[in-house]
Amino acid sequence: MNAREKTLAAAVGGVVALILNYSAIEFFLKNEKQLRGELTQKQAALEINSAVLTEKPKWEERGRWISEHQVKLTKENSAGVSLFAEVQAVAAKTKVTLGPPSFDSKSEKRAYCAAVFVTFDATCTWSALCDFMREIQGSEQFLVFEKVTLKVDSSDKTLMQGTFRVSKWFAPK
Repeated sequence: MNAREKTLAAAVGGVVALILNYSAIEFFLKNEKQLRGELTQKQAALEINSAVLTEKPKWEERGRWISEHQVKLTKENSAGVSLFAEVQAVAAKTKVTLGPPSFDSKSEKRAYCAAVFVTFDATCTWSALCDFMREIQGSEQFLVFEKVTLKVDSSDKTLMQGTFRVSKWFAPK
């Protein structure tokens, strides 16, 4: 090989080496980024698991408390009516005016409970609404607001109007 060919071969070899180095560096940087992401995810999962392990006795105690206090659904047909009676009692206590109820015909079976629903309209002041919602969602009642739609009463700006869907959670069968 003459000098020109040697120079050309060195240049081509240098370009090939640069391309190979660039490809290798790009590959390693891409893999490092992916591995760092996986490491972050696994560290977060480890923190969650260790928190769950440290809180395990508390959650076992809560599970026992729920199984002791949560009532079983015995009369599915009348459960909605008795649920609305509970809501009416709280509404009377907190000065909330309720409209006529709408009952869902069947209970909904979930993994952790059986839920019975009632939907109704209500009108009240803001403070009465807060008291009503706090009373309804007491821990031993297993009552939950599934959906709430609120707006200011157009005829009296001091009142709130709302449509509420309340469910009672019964122990699973």
